[in-house]
Amino acid sequence: MVIKMIDYKKVQKIQDLANRIPINMLQDLLDYVGKEYSYNYSGYAIKTDKADVGREDLIEYLSTQYTYSDSSITHAVDVFLKIMDLFDSATMMYDKYLQLNDEPVLNYIESNVDEDTYYDVAFDYIREFERESGSELYTFGRNGRHICVRFNAKNLQEYYDLYTLQRELQEKMIEDLNGFYSYYGEAESRKVTGKTEGYGYYFEDYFNADAYDKAYAKLKVLRDKLDNGEISFEDVYNKFVRTGNYSDMSTVIGWGFTRDDLQFLVNKYKRGSSNTKHFIEELLTDCNFHSECNALINGNYDEVVG
Repeated sequence: MVIKMIDYKKVQKIQDLANRIPINMLQDLLDYVGKEYSYNYSGYAIKTDKADVGREDLIEYLSTQYTYSDSSITHAVDVFLKIMDLFDSATMMYDKYLQLNDEPVLNYIESNVDEDTYYDVAFDYIREFERESGSELYTFGRNGRHICVRFNAKNLQEYYDLYTLQRELQEKMIEDLNGFYSYYGEAESRKVTGKTEGYGYYFEDYFNADAYDKAYAKLKVLRDKLDNGEISFEDVYNKFVRTGNYSDMSTVIGWGFTRDDLQFLVNKYKRGSSNTKHFIEELLTDCNFHSECNALINGNYDEVVG
């Protein structure tokens, strides 16, 4: 089972491009852009706007830092801008971290497993990831489903390798967790057995990854249409606001919004019914746009879009 929330082809391309720039120069560019244009890649899922990054400014900056030829510096800047242009910060960034994964499957698993057991197992795999990659792993959000590393030159140059390793280890983790369930019927205890006997924990149900995959696949069709421009954010909103299923809408939009998306939600919220307002509040909260949600509730609409 593999659920691709991030476009792996873009991840591959970003790693390839990042390795065409000397690591020190790449880090300097990241530091400069992070200071001067931080909203481009470190805002909460606001998609990168390449036009906001000044090419000539970057060339001038590198020229003050390095004695490379003009053509080498220009080449490095052009490659760097290609990297920024490939970034889909709705899926590749979480706050100021480089995201490897954001899969709701982790929420589903954790909600059906004893919490101590879940985190015992998860931490084992986190440690294994760090041993194999040499990069620190960070988890954010509900049940740690936002799986990230630091946004730096080293990790950009290894982005696809890190992305692949994390998924391989997650598959093993899910397999382990599936093995922890044993259902004995309504009249008997639901308990763990075998290799998990030492934990002594109890579980509610069996997590079926294949069933989850099938349910998610239907939403993935909508997400692909949204990404390809076949449907709009408004189309997705209209589909899910009727049912109030904000969680499925979050999945389809990739837990992120453009500025236009946020402005659309503000407009709907201003003139919406109590049910509409509740849906939008839950949608923003589900996508971890907590400050934007609070601003909306308090009537500070300009702060929502920023």
